[in-house]
Parts: sequence; structure tokens; C-alpha cells
Amino acid sequence: MEIRAYFSKPKSFAWMLFVVAGLMLLYEVIRCDVFIGYIDGYYTYKYLPDFFIEKNFDYYVKFPIGTAICEAPFFFIAHLFMLATDPAGATGFGGAYEYAIGICGIFYFCVGFSFLYATLKKIYGGSEAFFTCLALMLGTPLVLYGTKYASFSHIYSFAVTAVFIYLTVIIDESSHETLISFFMGLLAGLLFMIRNINVLFVFSYILLYLLVTMPVYFDYQRF
Repeated sequence: MEIRAYFSKPKSFAWMLFVVAGLMLLYEVIRCDVFIGYIDGYYTYKYLPDFFIEKNFDYYVKFPIGTAICEAPFFFIAHLFMLATDPAGATGFGGAYEYAIGICGIFYFCVGFSFLYATLKKIYGGSEAFFTCLALMLGTPLVLYGTKYASFSHIYSFAVTAVFIYLTVIIDESSHETLISFFMGLLAGLLFMIRNINVLFVFSYILLYLLVTMPVYFDYQRF
């Protein structure tokens, strides 16, 4: 019981996430130097240098722009760093830009698991949330998508979905339903922009919401 109580504390999850993120960063420093140049990850990232460096607003590919939107803050930090230290190298590729995207992947990995843990803890309890997150870290490719393949859309879909699900859990007990609904709408749009097929997740939420609320509505109308 003492072990269960220890792992039920948010501090235990925070330490686990800190250690995993640290190992991911160490892996990136030692083993990786390319995070952008992988197939669709390259084309989704390319929106950023084309729009903000080359001023090429005609760039269009079949990959949606949502991943680039998620990467944008890290791209801008890397670009400012390159402008200050090596203006000739401020091309949007190589050096600081590569590692900015690598760190970006770790950031969204942590965001996704933090909100997932918060959701599971609220529904099932702390220890269940801890071990579920640990199993997902060890048993899925999320660590890979948070490091070597950080330019792919997967880790961003995971993070935004985790935040969206958390908001669906807290909205009923919140006094700010309108504000939360607004952010849920923004996240739903971002999910679609990250990966178009994510719209199926949004539709499934709407369907479940209707299935739950429609019987209540008809019962209310009956009286």
C-alpha cells in the first residue's frame, strides 16, 4: 500500500517525466543531429523557412500546416539565435534549427503526458495514471516521435489530443464553460490542421456528446 501511495503522488509522475525527458535530450545530443530531413517532416517544417525567411507564400504541398504552427515558437527562437551569432547561416536549416525541432518534440511529449496524466488521475486515481503513462512511454513509439522524428506530426497530434480530452473532462465542473469551449474549438481546428484524419477524433467526440446529451434533452422536453 505504501508503494501504491508513493506512485499516486503527482510528484512521482513529475520526477518520472523529468528523467525520461532528460534521457531523450541526452539521446538527441549524443546520437542525433538531423531532426528535420525525414520525408513528410521536412515538407511540413518547410512552411516556416519558406514563409518567414524566403517570403515564398506560394509554397504548397499535400501536407497540412498544423505541424509547422506547433513548431513555430522553437523555429523563431532558433532563427533569432542564428541571426545574432551567424547571420549567413540563418537559412532555416541545419545547426540550431535542427536542435530547436528536437527540443520542440520533447516539449510536446511532456505537454501530452502531463495532460494525459491529469486526465487519468482525475478519473481513475494517481497510481493508475502513473503506470498507464509509464506503459505508454515504454510500449509505444512516442519517445521516438518526440526525438528523432520530432518533425513528424505524430507527437503534436498526441499533445493536442491530450489537452483536448482534459478539457472535455473538466468542462462540466468549471464555471468557465464558454471559455473552455472556445479553446476546445481552437484545439479541434489545430488537430485537423496537424493531420487531416484527426477530424475523425473530433467527430467521434461530437457523436459521443450527442449520444449522452440527447436522452437527457428528450427527457427534459417530456416534462
